Amino acid sequence: MSKKPYNPEDPKDIADAEKKLEDTARDLEIVMRSPEGRRLVYRIIYEMCHATQTSHVPGCSDSTAFNEGSRAVGLALLSEAIVEPNYLLMLKENLPND
Repeated sequence: MSKKPYNPEDPKDIADAEKKLEDTARDLEIVMRSPEGRRLVYRIIYEMCHATQTSHVPGCSDSTAFNEGSRAVGLALLSEAIVEPNYLLMLKENLPND
């Protein structure tokens, strides 16, 4: 069964999209309340997806494209996490203490 395309003029589609955004924000807020959740979000954004690093691999467009896809996931999560009240606490807890 295929999903019907989003219609920005349909009040039901608009309400469904708004609910989905609210649910996602609430879910992330719950995850960011615990040290374990903050550690996981940090690992996904900065260690697994390398969201703040370059994705270019000289001479290898396939690897660059793969890295850029991973980075896009990390940036999407970062854009949600950065507005959370516990975002700075997450950084403080997980950044190296050099």
